[in-house]
Amino acid sequence: MVSPVALQMANRTISDTDLDKILLPNSRATLPNDYLQAEILEAFWPSCSQGFTSSKRQLQPSYFAFFQSECETWRLSGSPVALHTYRDLLALVKHLRTKRTERRDSRAILEFFDGISMSPTSADSLPVQGLQCDKASMMNALDLAVSLWLMLGIGSDKTRLYPGRSSLVWAESESLDGFIQKCFAVEAPENRIKIERAFSSVPSSLNAHNLKFIGGFDIMWTDCLADHLILNDDLGTISLYHHASVLLTAGQSSLNETVLPKDLLEETSRSLALLLPRANTECKKWYQKTLKRYPNLDPTAGDLMMTPRGRAFDRYKYWSERLEIIVEAYDKSEPKALPQWWNDRRNKVQWYTFWTAALILLLTVVFGFIQSVTGILQVYFASRGR
Repeated sequence: MVSPVALQMANRTISDTDLDKILLPNSRATLPNDYLQAEILEAFWPSCSQGFTSSKRQLQPSYFAFFQSECETWRLSGSPVALHTYRDLLALVKHLRTKRTERRDSRAILEFFDGISMSPTSADSLPVQGLQCDKASMMNALDLAVSLWLMLGIGSDKTRLYPGRSSLVWAESESLDGFIQKCFAVEAPENRIKIERAFSSVPSSLNAHNLKFIGGFDIMWTDCLADHLILNDDLGTISLYHHASVLLTAGQSSLNETVLPKDLLEETSRSLALLLPRANTECKKWYQKTLKRYPNLDPTAGDLMMTPRGRAFDRYKYWSERLEIIVEAYDKSEPKALPQWWNDRRNKVQWYTFWTAALILLLTVVFGFIQSVTGILQVYFASRGR
């Protein structure tokens, strides 16, 4: 019988071997196995409470589908990256967390790469020119690590292949904290764009289902947190960051381990609960159907609890302006097809008036047609009787 200690040592050996697997192999990127997933979760969001193990299980399908896709995009781009194995990636994330106030191009940040050898150690390694890390490969490594860790689309045009997705730039003179603060700037209330309206909260009728079937907007599910709630007028799309389990898991990390502001994570969760209300049967059914079409979506996004005053604009300091723009566009949208006219019940008096008039018109046409046919038949039989 194998002792528990021996079994633990064997599992640790397997896990350590997995950590030395190539991050960006020559062949198509695959999903990290269970050992690697556990190591990645602990490195990216440490100190999570025991009560959130279920959230981590929900996180794996949606988050690691993104992880695989992002690695594959970087592999196909051919951009040199000064990261060889999963171990290198996790070590870099831990290094960045402790040096988050340092400039990106500072010695304190770049000293991490002193111990990275880019000489291939297996047939699966990407070909790299030279044995030492150059500046471009180090900058790419920082971009890839932050993109995978914080789900922010950073990198060159070669690695940003998704239409409508932002391509953020982390300047060499910025620290990681400074870059995040720039991405999620909070403007003073007096400087923020004010939209004229007769109410101070998001209308109860506004949700993702109604935005699509009444407003006529296409919902774009994004893996980039910085693209959350962006309305693209030209494409008629609204981007929603759907990784609710990432928000919940990251929010459970201890305060000193959190890089993204906790109130940003909570506010983003609140906005998802607002747009995908689980108490709205119609919206919930629609999201369940959407999950079948897009299995990589996070099911947790449709099961968040609405907090008190969750519709009030003053509860949002990061997403308030984007929400206001969406509400304004939704208010101004007009039905363009019969299904939209049927679903649009924002103004009940207008809805009843329109469909009453439509019914009267339909009955007029039907009875007119019947009367015409009857008249033709009468003329026909009268002429036959002569």
